[in-house]
Amino acid sequence: MTSRFKTSRKWAWLTMLLIGMLTVGITSCDEDDTSNVTPDPDNGQEVESAWLYGFNQNTPSGFVNYLAVYEDHPSKVDVKNAVEIGASNAGLVFSYEENPYTWNGDASTITKWSIDKTTLEINVSGLMSLATYGISNFEPFFVSQNEAYAFDLAEGIIVKWNPSEMEVLEEINVDPIPTVSNNTAFLGMMKGSELNGLYVVPISYDPGECCDWESIGGAMVAVFDPASKSLKYYSDERSMSTDWIVKGDDGNIYVLSNWTSAFVHKYYDVDPNDLEPANTILRLNQDGTFDENFELNLDTVIGEITMSENTVGIVDGKIGLNYYYRESGLSDFENRWDIWEDPANTKYSIVDLQTKEVSSFNGFEGLNLNGAWPVNNVEGRTYLGGGHNGWQDSYILRQNSINNYEIVTSVDNGAIFTFNKLW
Repeated sequence: MTSRFKTSRKWAWLTMLLIGMLTVGITSCDEDDTSNVTPDPDNGQEVESAWLYGFNQNTPSGFVNYLAVYEDHPSKVDVKNAVEIGASNAGLVFSYEENPYTWNGDASTITKWSIDKTTLEINVSGLMSLATYGISNFEPFFVSQNEAYAFDLAEGIIVKWNPSEMEVLEEINVDPIPTVSNNTAFLGMMKGSELNGLYVVPISYDPGECCDWESIGGAMVAVFDPASKSLKYYSDERSMSTDWIVKGDDGNIYVLSNWTSAFVHKYYDVDPNDLEPANTILRLNQDGTFDENFELNLDTVIGEITMSENTVGIVDGKIGLNYYYRESGLSDFENRWDIWEDPANTKYSIVDLQTKEVSSFNGFEGLNLNGAWPVNNVEGRTYLGGGHNGWQDSYILRQNSINNYEIVTSVDNGAIFTFNKLW
């Protein structure tokens, strides 16, 4: 069966991501060449820090993925100081403490890497296969150096494994993701989040072939408790889908919908009045259930939204939102992606999560971004990815406040999809 969604550069680009100076503009943190942030192997001294970058490069044959480690942030990452780890689904990058891990979705293998503390040389230190368990969508949950989990919730399988020894410890059978009668396909688990020792995974669905739609019951999350080895699903009809979750600086997890909702509302053969709202933010309780006392409907609060995208983070109880608006709305079905191509359609706003007051956002002024999204939180600071130049290139941006960002590094002709500090 042919997928309902036509492949687009932007969507292919963002799927590699798996799972920000004053308010008037942005300045770069480092103008040095990448060679100036690699250590001198002859001095014999350990480097003070190691920054991990997982990025890709667009080639005539498709995206190729790379792993690189630098002592400090380079002005640009490039293949000169990187290790090639595979193409497309064969090179997703994760990390825990001082070790990077890469996932090869074609072979269903996890590779563990070690980093030399003097030279930052990258070497393979372990390999583990999950092919026997059918794991294809890999989103690791690390508890310790001796305990981690991999999920295939479409099949109802969780694999417990030991990162130190790189060996499988146990297969845990759980209820698979609920489906509906029109064979709605599991799209994939976006990046999950820890919550009081639990692991919360947002569940996204591909609506299937255009243009029949059957509700899956609204927004949905899976909540895994490693102590009891139990997993529960929770849903809420106040929002249509769960494409992103983000943890605020208040410790709460917020649930956001994405383009799926906008497409179903626009193109599918169903009365919009019978659908869950397309652009509503919900909040989870500390046990992973939905908070009945919190609801933020962006169509009411902001108004002019054609399609929600994601958040640029939450600071001091205020959420920065990235969305798209075009007065003419979405195009015909065949050209449904074109709203992403013109930066003029990319909009940002700040909303107070308590008062629901909307204020302007201009932290990206002058950068001409096509969009931005959270990549990681390091030492209490949120780092974002930002696409620019028609989704050809990308930045890593450091958030100083909800309306204050600075460029950390960039990549030409590709995207940085993993970023972390190893030590």
